[in-house]
Amino acid sequence: MTRKSRIALALGFFLAAGVSVQADTFKNKATGEVFYGFRTTKVSGAKTLVYNDADKKLSPIDLGEYEVVMDEKGRRNSVVQIAITDPEILLSTNIAQTISEAIVKAANTGPRFVLLKIDNPGGRGENMKEICSTIIKTNTCPIVAYISGGTYGGAHSAAAGIAIACDKIYVSPTASMSAVGPFVVDSSGQSDAGFVKTYSPDSLASYSIYLSTLAEAKHRSGMLAKAFLDKKLSLVEVTDTDGKTSIVEKSLRQPTQTVVKTLCEGSQAESQTSQESNEAISPETAASTIHGKVLNLSSSETLRLKLVDAMADTIQAVMADMGVADASIANAPGIDSMVKKFVAAKRNVGQSLVRINFLENRAATLEDQINTLEQQLRTNPVTRSNTREEVIPSRRQRRTTTSSNDYNYYYGQQYGTGIAPSVVEQSQTPIENSYTSSSGSSPTTSGQRSNSRRNVRASQSETIVANEAPAAASQTKQELYSVLNELVGEYQRTIAVAKRWGGVLPPELSVQSLQNNMDSAVALANSLNYR
Repeated sequence: MTRKSRIALALGFFLAAGVSVQADTFKNKATGEVFYGFRTTKVSGAKTLVYNDADKKLSPIDLGEYEVVMDEKGRRNSVVQIAITDPEILLSTNIAQTISEAIVKAANTGPRFVLLKIDNPGGRGENMKEICSTIIKTNTCPIVAYISGGTYGGAHSAAAGIAIACDKIYVSPTASMSAVGPFVVDSSGQSDAGFVKTYSPDSLASYSIYLSTLAEAKHRSGMLAKAFLDKKLSLVEVTDTDGKTSIVEKSLRQPTQTVVKTLCEGSQAESQTSQESNEAISPETAASTIHGKVLNLSSSETLRLKLVDAMADTIQAVMADMGVADASIANAPGIDSMVKKFVAAKRNVGQSLVRINFLENRAATLEDQINTLEQQLRTNPVTRSNTREEVIPSRRQRRTTTSSNDYNYYYGQQYGTGIAPSVVEQSQTPIENSYTSSSGSSPTTSGQRSNSRRNVRASQSETIVANEAPAAASQTKQELYSVLNELVGEYQRTIAVAKRWGGVLPPELSVQSLQNNMDSAVALANSLNYR
């Protein structure tokens, strides 16, 4: 694509969206006065702040009074680089917002272009959309993606979506674009299945239409864009009777279309059942075969399919192709520090979930003991003399009770297993990692479970003769009350951090589920206090 056609395409896209276009030469329609500079996204009243190169300052002008030409005159001879290479970037709402702010700030400094260096395994759709939305709205200078080879070898999953949003895409010969990045085992020993759940979650599929529409607006394949987010898509490259090549879903291929190449077969859900053995396929097994099924394009394939604009060995090669080989490169500030803060918050939440899991199990054990003691009171011989209503506590409902061990893939083994020594020391009763409900089932198995039990009220007339059982029940209730108060405090701290740092919780665990569990603990504590 020539420079002239690229400019025309950009103009058409942004005018269609009702947004002003970037410009570097400003000519007053009434006076013919000309100055050079660059537009920013900043406004003063109803006017736009534009940098005047002659005056060396920003001045408010009414763009409607000027004819503007994008010729890069008056623009600074620099490039601002933003690295999207940390694996936490697309997991964190805060970091995604920081990236978006960095893009806008960088564009407002008047560089020749903003360069997004991408080597990332993916992440969450909402964070991808946050950054993509900023890219397409930032029209004061070009936003260029460079998909580099590195730890993750390219742009994968949601990271591929960010590249697609850019005005121009370069790719390293050693890089790729795919729906699932190459599995990288870090210090936490994260499993393949955990890698997929973290960086290519199934929830990404709900953003596939958004990315497809965005890709088509950029004159790139909408079907390929969808397949980067929806792992179940099966795509084939076909030719029509007139020789025209296109990419379609395999199930929608017309009889007149001939398959040239299968691009991806689509992965199945993790709960898929083997036709041969009728045994459920484990997440690990599904993950180990996923790369051969989902979309995975080499650099040459991305170029052939016109998903990228050109190959480049280095950033210097990108700059040379963009005509700014002598420009200086500046790195956008603030991103690394935000990543470190998010990692610290994530570590704290991981530790808190371990503590919450222990306290929940301890509370359940104490509830069982109380039930047993009060059952003894009801069945042992007693002298009847007065009537009272006794609330027989039963295990409270936990709406989300996945064991912290199930979050190893997200927080690492050091946070998802074992109990902190400080927690163990607070109880003289042996820790029980599982317990049995009154119905005989085990509610602490991994995965989601919902225990729907109600407190039973028993009206009975009695005078307690033996004091040992009531004393034991009273002491156990006091301990349960103490555990519940500690549990509520831990929930409050975890919820506060989770609200402040979006993304510190695993995708399947929400703030609302933690809130529901905390409310349940508060209700039981209040009941114990009342009795």
